[in-house]
Amino acid sequence: MDMKVRFCYVGHGAMNYIQVYDRTGHVTAHLLVDAGSTDDKTDGSLRERNLDFVSEKISSYSAPVYVFITHFHEDHYNLLDQLHIPWNVTGGLYVGSIQRECEFDDPENKLRMFWNAHERMNRRILERITTHKKLLTLGNVQIYCLWNNYFTDITDPALHTRFPRANRGTLYRNRNGAAFAFLCGQDAVVFSGDMTGANFWALFEGSLSADVTSLLNGYTVWMTVPHHGSLHTLSEPVLSPLLSLNLGTLFYAAEKLIDVMQNVFQNPVRMYISAGYRDRHSHPNYVASIAYDLSGNSVGRNCSRFEVYKGITNIRESDHVQFEGENGREFLTWGVLEITESNTFSLLGLDGGYEELIF
Repeated sequence: MDMKVRFCYVGHGAMNYIQVYDRTGHVTAHLLVDAGSTDDKTDGSLRERNLDFVSEKISSYSAPVYVFITHFHEDHYNLLDQLHIPWNVTGGLYVGSIQRECEFDDPENKLRMFWNAHERMNRRILERITTHKKLLTLGNVQIYCLWNNYFTDITDPALHTRFPRANRGTLYRNRNGAAFAFLCGQDAVVFSGDMTGANFWALFEGSLSADVTSLLNGYTVWMTVPHHGSLHTLSEPVLSPLLSLNLGTLFYAAEKLIDVMQNVFQNPVRMYISAGYRDRHSHPNYVASIAYDLSGNSVGRNCSRFEVYKGITNIRESDHVQFEGENGREFLTWGVLEITESNTFSLLGLDGGYEELIF
């Protein structure tokens, strides 16, 4: 055993905890990929249980702690203070999607507070990465950043006067966020952050596609579903802030997403989502759910909450998609996702609100 991965439910957000072992079974490193939630739609019991578990494990085994933040959005970092990571711990803090420390200079910001309190860690704001780059080797675990700030050239503030949408708040930190891959033996665990449709287009055609494919080729891939299953993975503007894959048409080119998942990410054997019950952002979205489910390599796809229509690659919102909510009422998001014999899993629907894998 070299690595144990726990995908944790935290409501709408992301938190993934990894333990690295030596050959004698001792924990040699704790790794955390994102730690945040903005969910206010559940009682929080599963979230608190996962937080307590991770906090207890970090305090129980004296080992360096490495934290990887995919991008600067609170649902990916604002639980850091609840994990009670000791101030004097060694390890590393890697932050994606921002270019300089002054971008998170709010003294009350949870990531800023964590940064200031953990001076003994190797604190690093990731540079722009357009080809995969190895960050660390811990025993038999190799850690790569797949990309970071990939679209910086079209989201620069200089474009704001011409295309106001290009610099609207922090929305573009999603597409400019980092993605990480943890390789161990013949398995690869990929944390995709909140990558958007723009990232999928870059992975569909161009050098980024070949670069990621070359790294993951031949590995069995386990993966978090990008952006909590958001429709933005199908519909983000690509070449210009004025263009969209679905603007005015309600048409989604799902075949590009499916092609990327199958050929770049090697048909993920399992995919995991953490999103709150009837999430207020419509994450996961029911159109995106079909595309992701079609992209995996599981043999059976018998679904308890909706039917997957095999062969559909281009999907309109009104076509063949129904969801059943409480008391038989239909609703447009997944709610508690229950898919059986498939490759896509809702952490909310799993016992204990987590999935644990041992490599």
